[in-house]
Amino acid sequence: MAWTWMRDSMRRWDCHTTRDRSRYTAAAAAPRTTATQQITPSIGRGGPASTSGREHFGLTPARAVHPTERGGRCDAAAVHQGGLGRSDVLGGTPGPPPLTSRRIMNRRIKSCDRAEQLASLVLEEVANFDQQNNTHALSRLAKLFRGSRQLLSLSEMVGNELPSAQVPPALLPAIQALTKRMYHLISSYDSWDATSSLWAYAQLGYVDEAAMDTLCNMALAMVHTFKPADCANVVVAFARMDYIHTELLRQLVPAVLDVIGECRPGEICQLLWAFARLGCHPGDLFLTEMVDAVHWHLDEYGNQELALVLWSLARLRHLPPLPFLAAAETHLLIRLPLLTPSDVCVSVWALPRLRYKAVRLLDELPAALLPRLPTLPNRELCGLVSAFATARHHHRVLLEAVAAEVLPRLPSLKPQELCIVLWTYGAFHHRPEHPDFARQLAGVLYDRMPQLSPQGLAMTAKALAQLRWRSGPLLAQLAGAAERQLAGFKPLEMSQLLWGLSQLHCPEEAIFHAVVRRCIAILQDQQHPHYGHMRHRVVNSIIASCQRRGFIPWLLLDFAESKGIRVKQPCGPDARPLGGGGCSGVGSSISG
Repeated sequence: MAWTWMRDSMRRWDCHTTRDRSRYTAAAAAPRTTATQQITPSIGRGGPASTSGREHFGLTPARAVHPTERGGRCDAAAVHQGGLGRSDVLGGTPGPPPLTSRRIMNRRIKSCDRAEQLASLVLEEVANFDQQNNTHALSRLAKLFRGSRQLLSLSEMVGNELPSAQVPPALLPAIQALTKRMYHLISSYDSWDATSSLWAYAQLGYVDEAAMDTLCNMALAMVHTFKPADCANVVVAFARMDYIHTELLRQLVPAVLDVIGECRPGEICQLLWAFARLGCHPGDLFLTEMVDAVHWHLDEYGNQELALVLWSLARLRHLPPLPFLAAAETHLLIRLPLLTPSDVCVSVWALPRLRYKAVRLLDELPAALLPRLPTLPNRELCGLVSAFATARHHHRVLLEAVAAEVLPRLPSLKPQELCIVLWTYGAFHHRPEHPDFARQLAGVLYDRMPQLSPQGLAMTAKALAQLRWRSGPLLAQLAGAAERQLAGFKPLEMSQLLWGLSQLHCPEEAIFHAVVRRCIAILQDQQHPHYGHMRHRVVNSIIASCQRRGFIPWLLLDFAESKGIRVKQPCGPDARPLGGGGCSGVGSSISG
């Protein structure tokens, strides 16, 4: 009997052990995920998507767990390390978070797919908005308005001026209503509310200095809590608006350095681009850290982002280390088939200004771009060929191909594009082999000469001299247009204009005397905006051009010497004799 009891006990113990072993084996075989894999913040406030869901988190398990794989509590804990809920015990899925008035309003805002539709919703419900709804509505309105327009191309982003956004009259009442509501809710705004509102106003092109001051002061109080997206929003807003909060911009630099390890490529690119557009140098330490951050994650940067980074560093006159520039060139070479002409133009323009000549890139680019030349618009075609001139890299095959492609497009080129093409060939002293190129270009230039800007006229005169293309009617038209617009010329442009005209032996002498009189007027007025640009090289170039024309401007020479400018004494038969006074030269400078 004792033996029977012992045998039954052993059987029960063995069964229990086998059952437990199978349970723990199944638990060990079940996929375990860490907390970082399981719980990730939902894209919302502080991120690139919607502004709702600030404190909500989404579960992202590595894979779905089948009910048959759940062997016990260990499996449940592996799926949700935060603990078991009722839905976990019953084998169901977690239910959605409870609907609140804030979430319902955010859903209504997000459901609007047209700016006019959202504007009408704002006018109806703005009194019921809380701070998140107000910020969400303003940002959504800016995104819908931006989506209805053509997005800025890379060439427009790096242009001299950004295209200004004009608020449609239909959206203005909604923007004003949101601004008025913002004043009531500003005390409950967080950093994302303040910075995204600034970004939205900039995208809409709506500038209200009182509202900007209120938002910037609130952002300044919370600048120590800024995330990378907050910093990018503020600087981009300042770059697009005619408004800057100096103290906030100053405090942004250390704020960015504190979170630079969390910055994504798009945020770093926006920060650099915005500082470059503002013309505000953030400091060598800031730019050095930015370059290091880009260098470590260079593979993650897109073609346009990399081109904008190089352009921004060139505009800010920051010279990155050679390993970074070599790595950037290597990445551009690897992605050569995927580069757009705008990417090529901006990159090739920026690299020589960073004191780096990308020889491999410049040698391999034409072969990849020549088949695509007929598909390029005029702006990109002119930018491509001028980028090679900026890099001082002469490629005969590319220049001939561009000349053949530009020739039928000459009537459709804008005046600025026409000057760029002529300046490029002049910089290389390259005359295209096409027999009709010079004749057709001269005809178009003659018709467009009154439309050229002072810079364009100076570029045209210099390029014609470098190409040694001399045409009497064309020079007369050029001199007349320059004399009419002389008040808009800068000192350097005046020196280039006279250099080109003197090299071509222009018979029009009035333009030379007009330039001399303008230079004297600038030197007489120390408050003149161009007074500081009257340097010795500019003055000496103008004097030498006048001497080549046949007279010496003694009065300009005397004024320049009296202002401390180093002037080379002219030599030749018209030079002033030793001991001669300045008064005898005054008449000669006026009469020629």
